[in-house]
Amino acid sequence: MIAVTKFIFFIMTLFAFGSTSLLFLANIRSAILLLALSLPIGIASYVFLLHSLSFIIGPRAASIISILIIFLILTTILTIKRKYLKKKISEIEFSGNIYCFVFSALLIIILSYFAVNRSGVTDIKFHNVVSLTIFQNNIYPPKDMFRPEYLLIYHYGSDLFAGAINYIFNININKSFELIVSIMCGVTFLCFCATGWILSKNYLFAYIAGFCGYFSGGLLWFDALLKYLSGYSKTLNLDFIQSLANFGIHGSILNAPSSSCLVPTFNFGYPLLTTSFILFWHMVNLKENKKIIIQMILLNLLLFGLFLSAEWLYFTFWIGILPFSLFYLANKSKKNFYLTLSLLITSTILSKLIGNAIFLQDKIQNLGRANIFNIDLKEKLFWITSWGKFPRNTLDYSEISLFSWDFVSDFGVTIILIPLIVFYLVKTKNMFAVLLSICSILTMSLPLFIDFKTNPADLNRFFSFGNAILAILILYSIEELIKNSRYKRILILAFVSMLTFSPFLGLLLSSTLTKYCYMNKDFSGKVRNEVSQLKTLHDYIDYFKKYNDSIFYLKNEGFIIFDKEIKFLKENMKAKDFAISADPRISLFSGIYTIVPSRYSVYKDQLYSSFDSIYSTIFNTLDPYLLKELGIKWIILESKFKEGLPKEVLTLLDNRKKFNLLYTNKVAGTEIEIYQVQNIEESLLASINRKTNWILVNKYGHPVVSTNNPKDIISFPSSKDALLYLSELHTKHKSLKKELFTSQAIVIDNSKLTVK
Repeated sequence: MIAVTKFIFFIMTLFAFGSTSLLFLANIRSAILLLALSLPIGIASYVFLLHSLSFIIGPRAASIISILIIFLILTTILTIKRKYLKKKISEIEFSGNIYCFVFSALLIIILSYFAVNRSGVTDIKFHNVVSLTIFQNNIYPPKDMFRPEYLLIYHYGSDLFAGAINYIFNININKSFELIVSIMCGVTFLCFCATGWILSKNYLFAYIAGFCGYFSGGLLWFDALLKYLSGYSKTLNLDFIQSLANFGIHGSILNAPSSSCLVPTFNFGYPLLTTSFILFWHMVNLKENKKIIIQMILLNLLLFGLFLSAEWLYFTFWIGILPFSLFYLANKSKKNFYLTLSLLITSTILSKLIGNAIFLQDKIQNLGRANIFNIDLKEKLFWITSWGKFPRNTLDYSEISLFSWDFVSDFGVTIILIPLIVFYLVKTKNMFAVLLSICSILTMSLPLFIDFKTNPADLNRFFSFGNAILAILILYSIEELIKNSRYKRILILAFVSMLTFSPFLGLLLSSTLTKYCYMNKDFSGKVRNEVSQLKTLHDYIDYFKKYNDSIFYLKNEGFIIFDKEIKFLKENMKAKDFAISADPRISLFSGIYTIVPSRYSVYKDQLYSSFDSIYSTIFNTLDPYLLKELGIKWIILESKFKEGLPKEVLTLLDNRKKFNLLYTNKVAGTEIEIYQVQNIEESLLASINRKTNWILVNKYGHPVVSTNNPKDIISFPSSKDALLYLSELHTKHKSLKKELFTSQAIVIDNSKLTVK
């Protein structure tokens, strides 16, 4: 409880920093804007400081120093401006309606917390690993958890923030994510309300706009109804309630922000992006250069945090801003055009230099892993690759046409009603609406024309924010179109209900039952059958308690089962130690750099080849050359896995001069052993025959062979040597750059190996 109290003080400090900056430095006086934009600015500033200082003093010290700097700046501003504090507060444009915004945001925070507290945030296993690894190893920038020779390529801003909370306040990493994700869900709602406020300065419509943006769903509920009435649901043994849960809540192309916000990347991205648009609009309407400079600084902090947390949303900002800047040229407003250009230049330099840490990358950083920016024009225009729709497996990709019912049901009425937005823009000439519509239409068009080779379905992320903005703009378009109609309230209520029913129902079900109620046909059917057999209130309470316990166990299973092993590794491992474990969960959940098998992590299999021999080669040889090169200092075994190792490896493990057994424990019917690899001196290596070499293979596992003799496989003494040779091949054969080659460790046998 004390830790949570400290965390709340920490969040309030960031909120106070953001609101003070907006009130005193940027001269923003709207209560809605202050309420919505303050925390995104505070968090972005903290993440910028934390990230930047981590290069110098490491993330542990940086996490504490950064909040002290924030607090010092906040105190300094309040001290300097203390004479004007009462005056500034009195100038804030309050309204009684503001309490409705606060209450709704708190309700969303509570419901979101119940949802993530049961099942965890989306992709939590990977986000946990990133957060824990950064702070357990205290190395920055973080290395890849799966290939120690590489820096981590990932948008880990939210993971960095959650990891800092875990480290500073000693709050369980799952709980750290759940707390910040829940809070940012409420902030996202408020940011959409703030967007509506900028458009109309009407409290009621700002509130409805926030609701439409946050719960901007489609016609999924209608799709479920059609499937049930047509008999399709019955072929899958689904009754109407199950059909609604499995088909009528969770889309395949995109999810509403209410669902996407349970993903840390979206969760940070939406508020930072929305705040950036609002602050940009405020900046270009200012006349005082001093205030413009201050807002330029705040915008750079926001965009840096956005880049570090969700790159596609960072690009979304620029895709909207750049074309819009042409309006300034057309209207001969050169000042605003140059302001936009200056923001682009400073933000890009900041993000590329510090965000990507280019100055710390060596020659191999761009070699031996997939090019995540490998994009091209689609061969089939107006078709997109989508995740499978429930109750099918979500990893079963499917091709969906822009003109199909599946596409229309996911996007609801937003695409169909775009002509209404055109009417609204022509009628009102609202330039902020023009900016938002340009951004939405351009970003939502990208997946229809661009092919993302690494993971085609990931490009669909560009749909989500644009769809939410279109929903808000359509709301105002309808209001403008029927503002004199006696049926105005009924028509608006019908639109809002139709648009938001599925996501709102999804949040309610997730907060009471977990997201699995609509992610798994068998699970939802099982729960429904069990509940139908309950008779008394006591039965319901008892069932719900057991249900909660089982869900919480599933979420924390790795931490619960291997609690002692994780504590041992955290207490005994040094910062630059790597580990390899028979059960990868032990090393990953302890937050240490590790080697894991292929097909264990989607992240690894997308960046590297699914053909991976490193993990098995290490265990099958324990070659000192390989262990030293990869920095492996800890070997974690379990009894069944150990039985399958070669006899010579078991003999090596018994040699206490090379492997020191420091820990044994029985877990779930198997024995866990943790060995420390003794220091491997160069003189010792000279007296030992090498057991392994490195080769280059393509993504299918075919090795690179000698040009003189195609039967000879070219091998290398280290992974770096192999990748540097790959660089030479790229110079001689440009076409090879389009293929994925990775360095792999293999056992030296009687095969013909040409050693480079």
